[in-house]
Amino acid sequence: MEQKPGTSPAAARVQRAFELYAARRARDAAFGAAADGFGEPAWDMLLILCVHDGPGGGLTRDTLLDAAGGTRMIAERYLDWLASRELITVDVENGDTVIRLQEHGRVLLQAYFDRETKRCS
Repeated sequence: MEQKPGTSPAAARVQRAFELYAARRARDAAFGAAADGFGEPAWDMLLILCVHDGPGGGLTRDTLLDAAGGTRMIAERYLDWLASRELITVDVENGDTVIRLQEHGRVLLQAYFDRETKRCS
């Protein structure tokens, strides 16, 4: 964390805490009604899927669950929740379960990132 000249470490920590809180609230605003179930595993899974989005993208269920952090049982619950909110798709391809962002999830992520870019500039 970079400290601004003339500010104490305590003031810098308070400012950063505020910025992180504001970023979480911006995420909630961007996702509207779909924000009620976000825990960190769900957010992490969306971010990971965003990185792997595009033609031929997506991740196997096992790879995504492993990357989500936390316990597998909790990550599985959040994966089901993401699907119920139509933020991701779950398909079976060649015997593997493949998870991808659904258009709705993609649009909401873009709106969040756009708001964050404006907020931070």
